Amino acid sequence: MGSVVGFPVPRIDYGMLLVLFASVSLFAKAAQMDGRSPLVWGGLSLGSWIAVTQFAIGGLAGALISQVALFVGLTAAAIVRDRKERQGSEQARADPGSPAADPAWSSSGRGEFGLERPQDPACRPARAESPRTPSLSIGDA
Repeated sequence: MGSVVGFPVPRIDYGMLLVLFASVSLFAKAAQMDGRSPLVWGGLSLGSWIAVTQFAIGGLAGALISQVALFVGLTAAAIVRDRKERQGSEQARADPGSPAADPAWSSSGRGEFGLERPQDPACRPARAESPRTPSLSIGDA
């Protein structure tokens, strides 16, 4: 450990940083593929990494264990979410007049924080096109 004006400067383990960036980017890509926020999943990965390396077990082994535990937890949450959505769709088929039959009430059409997530590009609202003024070129006169 060196020092800069009396402050200890820790040595940087570039292997740990490489594994950290790889795990954060993998979780961000997985979140994007799952239709979730990459910032949230990447933040969870980074937060668990920092918590384990700084405050708990420490070292590369502990950090990798935290990433595996985060993966298992996110997978379990996705399984529970899919089961709830499946039960909701079965209930909607059984009772078409129930709120579960209305897509506005189902959780499957919503992203994180309750924001609507477009399922199909054809369902997106049309953009208001800006009025274009005809341009004259030199050859048009």
